[in-house]
Amino acid sequence: MTKGSWPLIRSFSRARTERERGFILMSVLIIAILFFAMMTLLLIESSEMSRRADRYRSRVIAQVLAENAVELAAQKMITTPATVRKYEDEQGTIRGEYKASPSGQFNLIGTSESKGLFPVKATVKIQGHLDGSNPRIDFTFHSQ
Repeated sequence: MTKGSWPLIRSFSRARTERERGFILMSVLIIAILFFAMMTLLLIESSEMSRRADRYRSRVIAQVLAENAVELAAQKMITTPATVRKYEDEQGTIRGEYKASPSGQFNLIGTSESKGLFPVKATVKIQGHLDGSNPRIDFTFHSQ
């Protein structure tokens, strides 16, 4: 092929691209601004989702710790009429309380507070009665 058989190269004119250069430059700038705006929105959204995940994690940990507090208080419920047990670790603090009446009714109350960026408090209450040495649960209450 000879140089003259390529119509695009043969008709290339520098004068014609001067006014198109401004249009292309403006198009590139607009696309760049839109791209950076989109990236900024994505970063804002991801940081909000991260905060939501941290808050949800704190709520779940507080609820599990409150349930653990009830279990801690219930360990000696057959042999003792009342007990208060406390525990603290890197995830939070728990307090479990057991009260029993002579008629066999009992209350277990577990409270907790999670540690971290978003500390959350939770409570678990259990009401029931003892049937001999078998505990029967009548009502449970979970809150945060």
